[in-house]
Amino acid sequence: MNGQTEVSLHNQLLRADAKARQY
Repeated sequence: MNGQTEVSLHNQLLRADAKARQY
């Protein structure tokens, strides 16, 4: 797997987690 893709995926998860915490 591409390292950059992995980082992008991780950032996506962090963003989703941050959104979930806002509620």
